Amino acid sequence: MPHRISPEALITSRLQGRASRLADAALEGDARAAAVQTLREIATQQPPRRRGSPHTPPAVLRRDLLAEVAGIYLGAAPASHPEHHRRAAELLIEAGADVTLLDQWIAEGQRRAANTGPPFSRPPDRRTR
Repeated sequence: MPHRISPEALITSRLQGRASRLADAALEGDARAAAVQTLREIATQQPPRRRGSPHTPPAVLRRDLLAEVAGIYLGAAPASHPEHHRRAAELLIEAGADVTLLDQWIAEGQRRAANTGPPFSRPPDRRTR
């Protein structure tokens, strides 16, 4: 059976990587706006077209996934140098993260950091057959 990665996992992975790279530079003005737009594009999901329908459903900004990555960044930030994680989270929040979900994802980031594993890795899906 082939290994399948969920669309949500792909989006969060891309958001995490891009936000990390963008946080390396102090972005201002047009460069910051372009960075935020890039994150919005990554977090926008196009639902599948309904069979037989001539209409394309509108794209959906996954604000929940922006909040997940931002919260984990904030929760897992090392005490010695949290600036990078904070800058990445700020970009994700500015891109449209659902701020009502941040607290739960910050707690999850802290939990993952306490387990000393990589903060963005997830345990494998162990479904019973």
